[in-house]
Amino acid sequence: MKLILVFVLLFSLCGCSKREESADFFAMDTIISLKLYGDNSKEVIQKMEEEIRRIDNKFSPGAEPTEDSEFKYLIDTADSINDATNGSFNIRMGEVISLWGFYDKNYRVPTDESIKDAMTKPKYDFGGIAKGYAGDKIKALAQKSGIKSGM
Repeated sequence: MKLILVFVLLFSLCGCSKREESADFFAMDTIISLKLYGDNSKEVIQKMEEEIRRIDNKFSPGAEPTEDSEFKYLIDTADSINDATNGSFNIRMGEVISLWGFYDKNYRVPTDESIKDAMTKPKYDFGGIAKGYAGDKIKALAQKSGIKSGM
C-alpha cells in the first residue's frame, strides 16, 4: 500500500506572491507532494527536498544512532512519546519489525519464540518519527525563507 504524505505548511490564508512552485517525489517510503507560493519558492522547494532526502538517508531502516544531537533529539522525543503512550510507541522494535518482512518486503508471520528473541535485541526504527521530524524541519526552512503559504 502506498501512502501519500502531504506536508501541510499553511502559514496564512491568502496573500503573498502568486508565484507557485511544486514538487512530487518519492522519499521516506512514500510519495511526497510539496507546493509553495512566494518569490523564492523554487529555491526553497529544492532545499526542502534535499532536507527530506538527507533525513531519509540518515534515519533509514537499520540506521545505527551516533552521538550527534539529531539522533539524540529523535531518540529523546520518541522515548517521551513512548512514555506518554504507555509503551505503544517504541522505536527500538526494528528487529521485531524485520521479522514480519517489512524491510525486505518478504512478508511473513514470525513465531512467538522468534518475537520473544527479537525483543531482547533492540534495533532502532525511526520510521514512526522521522516523517514528522522532516515535516517540522521543512516547515522551519519555509518560514525562515519567507514563504507565507504552502502545502
